[in-house]
Amino acid sequence: MRCSVTAALAALFVVAGCSIVRAETTTTPDWTFSGNAAFKSRYMGTFFGTACTDHPVFQFDLTAAHKSGWYLGGWINVPTEERFQKSAKTELDYIIGRSDSIMGGRAKLDVSTCVFDLAKLGDLTGDYQSIDIDLAASHGKVRPFAHMDYTWALDSTAAPGGWTWSWGARSAFRAGRQPINATLRVFGNGGVFHCSSEAVSAVRLNFSATRPLGHKQSVTYDVGYQAHVGGGRNSITPNSWVGSITYSF
Repeated sequence: MRCSVTAALAALFVVAGCSIVRAETTTTPDWTFSGNAAFKSRYMGTFFGTACTDHPVFQFDLTAAHKSGWYLGGWINVPTEERFQKSAKTELDYIIGRSDSIMGGRAKLDVSTCVFDLAKLGDLTGDYQSIDIDLAASHGKVRPFAHMDYTWALDSTAAPGGWTWSWGARSAFRAGRQPINATLRVFGNGGVFHCSSEAVSAVRLNFSATRPLGHKQSVTYDVGYQAHVGGGRNSITPNSWVGSITYSF
């Protein structure tokens, strides 16, 4: 009997020891890498609410994120029409920032700076830099968010920058077995790119569905409608449908 108890205890310690070793060897990597490749029906500014092209584009991004919260990345927009390829070529953005959980993990605060070569936007081209601040709820059926940025020109030939902001909410529901994400975003600006200062210049509603392809790969289908609601004559926020297919890796 004593031998049986001793053997059982020894087996228990062996199993526990293996579990501890396994837990210790499973560590969070210092860096993680992610990216997206998208085909979109037109190039609509994510935060500005602007329409940079009226034709389909390819967009690619790659991000390297450190476990401390710091990240850096690049983004490129490639026009599909020859006339835009000659006049604006491609837009290449460089970004560095930091993302942190706040309020006990209930929200995220993201602060970043971006240097970008603006794709053809009406008569506007040039190099710009921006400082961006994003605040978003991490949990809940309805997750509000807010964004503000200040952009300034890096060369004398570019149009003057200014303030832009957006706010809204995200939510999710199911259509049968397929989860659907919905985003409502309201845009405003403080006279950026010669536009009239408008507290609300446009409203955009998006619906997206994601299908997993593997352990980390997925495809997202997105469709949205943006409505111009501002009164300024120089507004660059048209009424338009926007669709995209994005491959994430």
